[in-house]
Amino acid sequence: MKAETVGIFIDYANLLSSLKKSMIKGDIPYGKISHAKLRNFMCRQSILYYVFVYVGILKEESERLVEAMERQGFFAVTKPVKLIFLDEGILKKCNFDVEITLDIMDLHRLGRLPDRIVLVTGDSDFTSLVSWLKIYGYKVEVVSTYYALSTELKGAVMEGSKGKCYFFLEEIWEKVALC
Repeated sequence: MKAETVGIFIDYANLLSSLKKSMIKGDIPYGKISHAKLRNFMCRQSILYYVFVYVGILKEESERLVEAMERQGFFAVTKPVKLIFLDEGILKKCNFDVEITLDIMDLHRLGRLPDRIVLVTGDSDFTSLVSWLKIYGYKVEVVSTYYALSTELKGAVMEGSKGKCYFFLEEIWEKVALC
């Protein structure tokens, strides 16, 4: 029997905003996530094909983050953060839903998609992608927080799944936190 392969796709803005909400609500102690520990936890016994992280670039700080992730073996996909000026202040926007979906579909088309796909997001916009992946026989897992995992995405990832298919950061924090 061949070893299972895994690919991880991280919607970084979604990850950070969901962590922030959980920390404010007191469900996760204040601290930082270890990207390497998260990667290792989600790999488990599988062979890692790749980890894609989708990051909006706003300042040099973001560029340093991307460089650090690339040194750890992550493939960084970046684009500038859009600043939208409103009467109430500045809205920062940088969605990667389309890019993540297209990358996954392209990897499928090229025959380079692993057996198991891990999406680090809670965004309901990925519900159709999860359903599409399952039609083609891929295992799909989601990593999010209690407050960010949408009902639609949770339902799609659970449908027809055998075993654990979603992970809450609140429940695995000790395994993925930066010490």
